[in-house]
Amino acid sequence: MRSTTTRRGSASLTDGALGLTLALAFWPAFLSAPLAPRWSLMAVAVPILLCRVPHLWVPWLSAKLAGFLLYALASLAWAPVWRIGLWPVSHLAIFCGLAIYAAQCDTDDLLKGLAAGIVAQCPLVILQSLGYSPLVMQAAVPAGLFVNRNFLGEAAMPLIGYGAIKRWPYWLLLPLVFEAIMAADRAAIVGSAAALWLRSGPRIRLASAATGMIGLVALTLYSPWGIDSMSARLTLLGMILPGMSTFGAGAGATTIALYPVAESIHCDALQLLYEFGIGAVPLFWIIGNAFDASRRDADRAALACLVAESLFSLPLEIPTTLFLAALLVGRLHRARAVLCDHGYTRGVEHSFSRGWPAPKPRRAY
Repeated sequence: MRSTTTRRGSASLTDGALGLTLALAFWPAFLSAPLAPRWSLMAVAVPILLCRVPHLWVPWLSAKLAGFLLYALASLAWAPVWRIGLWPVSHLAIFCGLAIYAAQCDTDDLLKGLAAGIVAQCPLVILQSLGYSPLVMQAAVPAGLFVNRNFLGEAAMPLIGYGAIKRWPYWLLLPLVFEAIMAADRAAIVGSAAALWLRSGPRIRLASAATGMIGLVALTLYSPWGIDSMSARLTLLGMILPGMSTFGAGAGATTIALYPVAESIHCDALQLLYEFGIGAVPLFWIIGNAFDASRRDADRAALACLVAESLFSLPLEIPTTLFLAALLVGRLHRARAVLCDHGYTRGVEHSFSRGWPAPKPRRAY
């Protein structure tokens, strides 16, 4: 009994340290690619995490993830430059691995560690807001230890919704709120409105939709970069839409299509459709089914925030938000179904007769 408790405590500490390190892993002065430390950390950590799961094959979830990943790999055959396509495919493989891990293991400490790492950047955000930025290779400040202020806001906002419903302590929530406000990101504002819409009643839904629209319009019209950014994204949209096809243009095709104007269209949903066509349907199906999980309001609100952000930004191309999205998808699928002799049954905790915890009755989360 004591050894089991010790193993669980060790795993909990390791998960918390991983989330914390992922949020703080940023050394732009030493690397030409500022995102490289976080991607490298996840590339090493995900195989280690998967060694802890009882089964790599989670029925339905693993099948859809495997189908999507195999199609992404096959699309390299018709991609314009297959070497460029390897980069986004590797990100999707990390997403799939994290989702499978979260579908079978407790990931609360990973989320808390990630939140603590973002909160630890608050003093740096304050300094950057006052005009002092000791870091280099940052596109816009205040960004903390992120490349761009938008990435900071888009990582903090889902955690705010999650932590508020889970009743995290104020010392953890208030710095996240401060960082999200200082980031002033339009996608994060839309994401917060989506989380409130999913969580609240009709009146709050109307108020959240109005607040999201007002915030989006205000940032677009009155910020010094709003109009230029919006017009640039409309230009990118015009470059991408003519190339849409049934089977997609191949992994990494967006980078080639937009060169030398940009590297991404800043809309993950559209980019997946452009590169993979009908091959992206399994991933959309997985994310859509995740919202069926009952009694997981915090996870559903955070995932709704990320889905809304994906319509205006690129959370699946940023390590921290991809990490968060994969964990939420896996957690929701774990809560959504139980594997028994007759397959999946909705509404009860995910378990498995060979190695997983025994089926439990319905209970509040």
